[in-house]
Amino acid sequence: MDDFSSSVNEWWDRKSLAQRALIIIGCLIVPIAVFSTAESASQDSDATATTLRTGEGRTNSTQAEPLATTSQPPTTFAEPPPTEAQTAETAASDNAASKNEWTDSDVEYQLAVIDSGGFVPFDDPSIDAYRLVLDRLEPKCSEARRLIADQAVRAVQLLADEGVQSNAFEMMEAADVAISSDLGQVECAGIFAALITLMIG
Repeated sequence: MDDFSSSVNEWWDRKSLAQRALIIIGCLIVPIAVFSTAESASQDSDATATTLRTGEGRTNSTQAEPLATTSQPPTTFAEPPPTEAQTAETAASDNAASKNEWTDSDVEYQLAVIDSGGFVPFDDPSIDAYRLVLDRLEPKCSEARRLIADQAVRAVQLLADEGVQSNAFEMMEAADVAISSDLGQVECAGIFAALITLMIG
């Protein structure tokens, strides 16, 4: 033991002051570094364990209590109210749909019978064509609806006397085309008279 101490003292005496300082500093730094590394590793280990426990707790909690989902109804937007033109068109369409069978007192049915020259069933869909052309002519003519029909029939008779074949529906169609909507109401008797003159030539 004494020999070892003597050897250490002789070794220490041979070192310079600078070398001694480096040795002392090295002896102090190494333990501190080792201690710091160990403490950091211990903290990391604790943090990892805590994270694992927390994650496990969350996993169990999620499994035990699933998140509730609420379903919301789809967003709906109110449709704009119909315009006056759309309302009138709908009313006219409903009126036409409700008139699915005619009677012998209806002017539209009477025109269909005259033009066909024979029997026409009351539910014949062709009768509706007379209703449509009269619907277009009525606001253009100053005469009433039935009078317009009578003038068309009279025009057909006058044409027949001159050897020209036509029918009431064709005459009303021609009058409708001849009268512009911008003119307002006119006397359709004059329109039929002009058509007869043109057709006779």
